[in-house]
Amino acid sequence: MHNLNYKEIIYLDSIELNSYLSQLDQGLIDSKQSSTSSGEATSEENKTNGQIGASFGIKFGVNSELKNSETQTEAVNESINIYFKDYQLQRLLDKAEHDNLFPEKPSEGDLIKITGEFDIFSPSLLAHISPKKIDDIGKHMASKKNGVGNGLKNLIAIGSLLENLLPETTILKVGNNATAILENNNIRSNLGQLSTFFGTSRKITLFGIVDSIALNGKRNMNVLSDSISPTLNTVAYLNSALVDSFLSLIDLIKKDDLVVKPIAIYFE
Repeated sequence: MHNLNYKEIIYLDSIELNSYLSQLDQGLIDSKQSSTSSGEATSEENKTNGQIGASFGIKFGVNSELKNSETQTEAVNESINIYFKDYQLQRLLDKAEHDNLFPEKPSEGDLIKITGEFDIFSPSLLAHISPKKIDDIGKHMASKKNGVGNGLKNLIAIGSLLENLLPETTILKVGNNATAILENNNIRSNLGQLSTFFGTSRKITLFGIVDSIALNGKRNMNVLSDSISPTLNTVAYLNSALVDSFLSLIDLIKKDDLVVKPIAIYFE
């Protein structure tokens, strides 16, 4: 029996994963479910044994049993269901390594896999903290610590603004130059549980696609403001420029950092 490295997967974008993998593998159907809505049906099933990933020229050591069902009936509904998800992630990672799809100096549009120390910032968690509660806490602080309360208020204000600009998202910074914006519905923990990752000595791996370069060109507020005018082009870039500016205020991004669209985030 072959052993696969265990991954504690924190985030997985199944749609992006399957889209990328299916294009590399000339189409991908994970399972096929046939159901009848009425009438009698006769089914003919063909059972085949295969080894997933054979088309990649890589041996994964995990055999799968794929069942193809052909059903004749008055009405047949077919739907694609049950992705292999975690195993497909391993397939794509192996394919990317095998085909050298990770460039040494990634640029926009490239696949990237980076492992390092990390910071997590959830705008929604901060935005929902009541300023009054911060004031109450401040009353019990020594005068020399009152600045902490003011700092929290500023951080909460930034969280509120980012929640409006990036609703239902969480920001992850990995290493020195990669930042990813996560869709909360793809995170496998609730937002409160994310705090358990802080203080860990483990390093996290970010796997995804480089979308853009931070604070570069029209993502730079200074560059954008020099030619600002009420046009659709300006409005389109304004959101990105504001996001980069606010993230730079809390040290989650800096000029020329890679802004990554995440496919998966995990510990090994």
